[in-house]
Amino acid sequence: MRLETEAQKERRRKKNKIKAGIALFSVVGVIAALAIVFLVSGLKISARNAEYDKKISELKQNIETQKERTTHLEEKKEYMNSKEYVEDVARNKLGLIYPDEIVFKAEE
Repeated sequence: MRLETEAQKERRRKKNKIKAGIALFSVVGVIAALAIVFLVSGLKISARNAEYDKKISELKQNIETQKERTTHLEEKKEYMNSKEYVEDVARNKLGLIYPDEIVFKAEE
């Protein structure tokens, strides 16, 4: 059986402290690296989310524009199916008049 001297015990304690310090430093380093990775990922996700919000806003605006266009086209369709439209086209484009109308032309 071998007896340790006080100096040997002290060296062993110092080695154990150094190993524990290195282990703690390694754990803290890994945690810091993971925190950085999560932070960068979160920032990327936030940027992508902002892009999607912008695109959603643009698409909603486009939907509103198309709804207005549809309403306008429906109104135009109704007008084009009316007697008033037929008369306007006949008068303006074809130069037709009703038989009992009198047309006055300006002298040139």
